[in-house]
Amino acid sequence: MECEGSSAVFSTTLLDLPVEDILVTHIAKYLNWWDLFAFRRCSRSCKGIAERMLAAGLWDLKIYQWAHPKAPYRIIFENCTRLRRISFSTLYWLTDERFRVLLSNNPFLEDVCLIVCVVLRSKGFLALAEHSANLRRLTLSHCYFNDDFLRALNENNNQLLKVDFSYSQRFSRGGLQEFFKKQPHLEDINLRGVRCNIRSSLSVIMRNCPNLHTLDIKGCRGVHEDDVLELAKKCPKLHTINRSCRLSEETLKSLKSKGIATDFVCSGSSDGSTDEDS
Repeated sequence: MECEGSSAVFSTTLLDLPVEDILVTHIAKYLNWWDLFAFRRCSRSCKGIAERMLAAGLWDLKIYQWAHPKAPYRIIFENCTRLRRISFSTLYWLTDERFRVLLSNNPFLEDVCLIVCVVLRSKGFLALAEHSANLRRLTLSHCYFNDDFLRALNENNNQLLKVDFSYSQRFSRGGLQEFFKKQPHLEDINLRGVRCNIRSSLSVIMRNCPNLHTLDIKGCRGVHEDDVLELAKKCPKLHTINRSCRLSEETLKSLKSKGIATDFVCSGSSDGSTDEDS
């Protein structure tokens, strides 16, 4: 009996696969925005596919030290809708309004990192707080946010796992305390170089953050040896403290016995001084 398929003419080919859907759904999330813009310039059809990939497929957006807000960023900010992570550094053109547009279009953000984005002010940070419901990791280093932002953030999110407020100066000691009172899930806290006295905030952290495992308090005012010992006692999961206060040999041995590493840098010094050098 002759096989009926032996002389059949196939109506579809490899080229009929849903390439556009595959690119948008499965591939775009692994690409950088500049890859998508390079693809966008290939042809008119590629332009349309690339814009769909930006809108529905791009998950991670990193922009570092780009001096001018050229067209790609306007297209990205207005079209991306599925971002999970954004990381911006030294962007002097990132205004409150541009940032607000990006945030309003991307309600699924889980990780936000802003470093030296000094043009952003209250409106931009309040927009971040407003759209922070899914946020788990937040870095605002060398940024100008204040207590109003911290309050608004607590109103919208008490599920943060990591915060990095290093070298940011506009918030107060009281504002920082109130913030930590309502963030019980924090595991990683970076307060390096903040201006306000943080000793009272450390007491709040000890009481409210039982899952804390990493703490950076280098260059912070008001931190004493007793505070480090209390942290080790009341935060059972703590394994790393980066600090500037000097510790006695007895304290160092106690911390080591608990499996806690303590990286030491003398505040205001860049010579690599350690406790043993004193």
